[in-house]
Amino acid sequence: MSAISPLELLHPAGRVDRVLVLGDGSPGALIPPAAHETAAGVDLALIAPSGDQVRERGWLERAAGAAAQRLSQDGFAYALVPRGARREARRRLRAAGLELGDVIVQLPGGDAPRYLVPLRAEPWRHALTEQIGARPRARLALRAARALPGGTALLVRALPSVGIVARRAGARPLADWVAGLGGDARPAAHAVVATSWRGPAGPIVMRCFEAAGSQPWGVAKVGPGSAAEARALEQLGDGARGAGARVPQLLAGGRLGDRPVLVESLVTGSPAARELMRSPGRFAELAGAIADWLERWNRDTRETPPSGRRLDTELPDLARGLALPDAYGAWLAERSRALAAGEPPLVARHNDLTMWNVLVDGGGTIGVLDWAEADPAGLPLTDFFYAIADAAAACDGYRDRLEAVRGCFVPGGQRADQVASLHERLRTSLGLSEDHAELCFHACWLRHARNEQRSGEDGPFQEIARWLAGRPGELA
Repeated sequence: MSAISPLELLHPAGRVDRVLVLGDGSPGALIPPAAHETAAGVDLALIAPSGDQVRERGWLERAAGAAAQRLSQDGFAYALVPRGARREARRRLRAAGLELGDVIVQLPGGDAPRYLVPLRAEPWRHALTEQIGARPRARLALRAARALPGGTALLVRALPSVGIVARRAGARPLADWVAGLGGDARPAAHAVVATSWRGPAGPIVMRCFEAAGSQPWGVAKVGPGSAAEARALEQLGDGARGAGARVPQLLAGGRLGDRPVLVESLVTGSPAARELMRSPGRFAELAGAIADWLERWNRDTRETPPSGRRLDTELPDLARGLALPDAYGAWLAERSRALAAGEPPLVARHNDLTMWNVLVDGGGTIGVLDWAEADPAGLPLTDFFYAIADAAAACDGYRDRLEAVRGCFVPGGQRADQVASLHERLRTSLGLSEDHAELCFHACWLRHARNEQRSGEDGPFQEIARWLAGRPGELA
């Protein structure tokens, strides 16, 4: 599946097949990779002049005229021009017969924006206070500037990357495809579009607003993992909510051409990672809340492994794929065989319980997002091990994941005493032996290392796997 441009999700159909690129300053990340240039019936006219072009007499007038002439009825023009030329660009688009729509701010500025934010009161406030986490002082200043008299015009003139939307009269509403999915999806009068930090490997996410809504009514996700997340929410959502977590409700699902898409309800709160970076002293509180939920959810979803599932092949296969020392693979195989007669129970797992996917809102329950990796039956405790180590890493700004693991699970570590009591409670609630818990600990980190390896990286999880391979049997 190819990457998509975030601008595609603003089109009424949710995709751009025909594109017109005007100017040498067009950011590559905004050009739909699967679209082709055509002489007529254009879905997106991207107007992005270079510095020389914007100073060229008549260039903006010719570009606006070409866009207006070649746009399809429901297509839209997106003018990304330097600060001093924005008023002129708006004037030329109107003069060419197009109607001006939203002004969209690209944050951060540059060729590959993470966020496209309409410069409207509620989407702007929401994005800067509840969605974007970086640079808190800058976000506060941008929010305050929008509230000033004339603040919108000030920001249009001052911000480095601003897109001007223009359309034909009578065109279908932008992002009309969202309501067209049916189910409980509604019209998206305005949307904040966010690309993934994973790049093309992650989904593009839209927070959808009604015309007068102060909060998004829902979240649309397009791209890798959307179909899997929809299935997981249908299969596991009720149980996870029943165990005490706030989990998105699936509102609609389907496809945009060859791209899977889902729409889910908004879960409010601040990412636990952000809270721990600000206040590391909250580690015990958040670790306890996560353990409480996992204990209930694991107990409710516990099942006996099917006869075909074999621990004595599952773990050695994970290790073999990482090219770890043969002695470690042999230890895993021997240890697994010795315990095969009493296979551990299986439980539902989230499988990506980073603190960026855990939300806190002061109401006493956690929110849990991003269920694309979840499965209904896997080895127990792996969510706990990963979540607790990730929380410890967040307290230190994610500077050293291996040290976070050591600090939580090596006797004498910084947080080992706090974590040991939680670990013991979860282990005994499942009737899990210490030996089985040890193998689950190894399975947790081997799985994350394999996922990291598949992405072409040699990062912190493979470092953790190599560390584990050097001390088999020393950690429980």
